[in-house]
Amino acid sequence: MHRLCYFLLFLNILNIINSCEYVQNIAVKYKRHFSASFGKISINNQCISELTLHVPDIKTIVVKCGQNKLSQIQENFIGNISTLEVLKINHCDIIRIESGAFANLPQLKTIIIENNPLLEHIPKGLFNQLSLKQIFLRNNRINSIEDEAFANLPSLTIINLSNNNIRHMSKNWFTNTRNIKNVFISNNKIQQVPQEMFSGWRYANFFDFSSNSISIINEDAFKDVASTIHYFSLASNNLKQINTTTFPKNFIIDLDLSSNLFNYLPHAFLQNINVRQLTLTANPFKCNCLADINGALASKGVKLYCGFCNKNKAHCKETSIPVCAHPSQMEDNCVESVDDEATEKLLGFAKELGYEDFKGLVAECKKNI
Repeated sequence: MHRLCYFLLFLNILNIINSCEYVQNIAVKYKRHFSASFGKISINNQCISELTLHVPDIKTIVVKCGQNKLSQIQENFIGNISTLEVLKINHCDIIRIESGAFANLPQLKTIIIENNPLLEHIPKGLFNQLSLKQIFLRNNRINSIEDEAFANLPSLTIINLSNNNIRHMSKNWFTNTRNIKNVFISNNKIQQVPQEMFSGWRYANFFDFSSNSISIINEDAFKDVASTIHYFSLASNNLKQINTTTFPKNFIIDLDLSSNLFNYLPHAFLQNINVRQLTLTANPFKCNCLADINGALASKGVKLYCGFCNKNKAHCKETSIPVCAHPSQMEDNCVESVDDEATEKLLGFAKELGYEDFKGLVAECKKNI
């Protein structure tokens, strides 16, 4: 009799542990190690584990909700799968993810949570105690990320936060996480890069901050970053000025500053960088400053893209589009100052082509000077 009571109590505990009330007829696809095909199971009011899937040796799990939405990913939503390496949760209309949602997944290397237009917040410690190498949080509506959301992940090499509503960044997102190589945070609403945001990232080689609203890069934002960065994009932002010390010396191969609001680049900055390719397309440069840029980099053998227009484009055959603007005040030499009037002159040409700003010109307007 006592044994029966203990057994029933044990089953009751298992049911509590594996109960996920927000899971309503969700389809779960899984692939086992050394298998070429996916299996499929539907779960209801249960968390995802080896116990609920009744399948051992699982390598990949894909949760794609379809019509049955998953509004909340609660604590212990998925766990106790010792062999799981890849987890993908897609098109589920997730509103909230609790810390502890992913537990006891010692082999998990990649997590992908994408295409959830109601997901706005990433809590502290969501990925704690995981050995992740890749985090993909693209195409959500994330606008709030708590400090230490990506902390204590020494194996993490790729993080992708593109296509969200992020306005502010914090260096405390990545406490004790310093081995990241590739950062994708394009198509957000970021306005500035904080001081020492990426300080000490000695293995970084790819940064994409394109299509934000960045107007300020604070001092030492990239202090002691790796000297092996291959690509760095700040394209389609709102930068008017850039400091000589913005980037560490000799650390970028390809630098993209296209479609910002630069009227000039400091001579000291041009002397300090050592790039293979510099893209400056669709910036409202003052003509004498653009000439100085070309001259300063020509001796370095830098492949330079400037101007607004590729003459092979159809609309360029009928429209005269200048590559720079004369400064509002007479200048014999480039004066390193912002000239809003020169910017407005070139912006007028962009508007004649149907663009509200310079960003729409980046894809189609390149001219090699």
